[in-house]
Amino acid sequence: MRRHIKNLFSHASKIVGKFRRDERGVTMMVFALSIIPVMLALGVATDYSMAARVKARLQAAADAGALSAVSGASQSQAARQQLAQAVGLANLGSLTTIANATLSETDLGGGKFLVTANASLPTAFMQLGGVSAMNLSASAVAQAATLTTTNTVTTGTANNVCVLALSKNTQGVTFNSGVNITGPNCEIDVDSSANPAVMINVGNSALNVAKLCVFGSNVTKNNGAINALSVNCNPAADPFASNLPTVSTPTSQQLSSACQNHQNNNYNNVSNLTVTGVTSGSFTYYCGANVSPQGGAIITLNPGVYTGNWNFNGCGGGTIILNPGVYILQSVGGWNVDSAYHMTGTGVTIYFADTSYTQFNSGNTVTLSAPTSGTYQNILFYEANGLSQSSFAFDNGQYNLTGLIHLPSRNLTFNSNANLTATSFSLVVNTLMFDGVAWNVSGSSNLITNAGGTTTTTTTTTTTTSALTQ
Repeated sequence: MRRHIKNLFSHASKIVGKFRRDERGVTMMVFALSIIPVMLALGVATDYSMAARVKARLQAAADAGALSAVSGASQSQAARQQLAQAVGLANLGSLTTIANATLSETDLGGGKFLVTANASLPTAFMQLGGVSAMNLSASAVAQAATLTTTNTVTTGTANNVCVLALSKNTQGVTFNSGVNITGPNCEIDVDSSANPAVMINVGNSALNVAKLCVFGSNVTKNNGAINALSVNCNPAADPFASNLPTVSTPTSQQLSSACQNHQNNNYNNVSNLTVTGVTSGSFTYYCGANVSPQGGAIITLNPGVYTGNWNFNGCGGGTIILNPGVYILQSVGGWNVDSAYHMTGTGVTIYFADTSYTQFNSGNTVTLSAPTSGTYQNILFYEANGLSQSSFAFDNGQYNLTGLIHLPSRNLTFNSNANLTATSFSLVVNTLMFDGVAWNVSGSSNLITNAGGTTTTTTTTTTTTSALTQ
């Protein structure tokens, strides 16, 4: 390349010399001295810029050719050469002819293949200096590579864990006399190792469940063997712990300020009532009430923050309607629903921000279902994380519940004749007592994986690919 440039400037020097010997051409000579180097420099730059672009295209052609040679490793050298040329030169397009490009393939052994691309690029401006073409080359080496992919899948059994009692050191579940549970695809898991971990005061036919999985070995059976019982069993872990949606709640100061002049409202002898709240900031507050309606009254509640004392006194067949949304119970002294109410709600989530609770007294019919989409999909009842243990009870009545009940701090009791019909149902509590109830349940889409019956399948897939090494 130095020789080419030297020739260019030698040729230019001769031209300038002619002007220098002609004294009448002094002005022209000065102009020539200034313009010729500029034009030559621009011409050389143009040719080199084109050469750089072609060099990049040539390298891409060599890369493609080397990779194709790997794919044809089992073929003859002639076949690989033809394959590399077909694939590599296709990257050059018309430059194959313009630059007279060629590709050659060499087997380096060990699964490595070298492809070299050469081209002779005609110049545009450098021809003035006697340089008619620039020789360019590029090379690439590719090698076969083995890729191994391992996929491990853990699946549960066909049975859903519908009930999970988390207490480890106290009696986890009690089945008192009169209990009858029908859930042939439903598993009950108890994480207790206490003595006893489970107390069973019913016979085998009363527990028609897929499995009663108890972590400990001490179970009291006062009415004979239980076919579904499995001791020293690995119960499911709580899959919802710290994984449920975070609910924004007001501070105690915000709660007190909003409800300062709106506490303990009295609604007496009403026939139809929509309870009104107080909006402050981003929350609507319902600050406690005593509701004593006429028989058959319809009471409508809306989502928001419920606080203070709530009493729905007996009315003889009244209805409480919960409109869809999230109901936050915070600093509730009691949410007491007296006898003979019908409470209904679709697309409802009830959130306990603290140890607030609901109390459904005898004779109520409660039909509640969780949202089927959105942030709170399939969540019916749940609570804030890290609450201290407290009691919670469902009294005599008919409960039709759909969705997840996640109350891991609560010691929950279903009192006598608190009968439950539940579809898509999961229950997580600290301890659980059944007292003379009839349950008919099926598992939730909020699946608790059966830890005692998981199956792990590992699939390893090996594929051969090619990679450039230089």
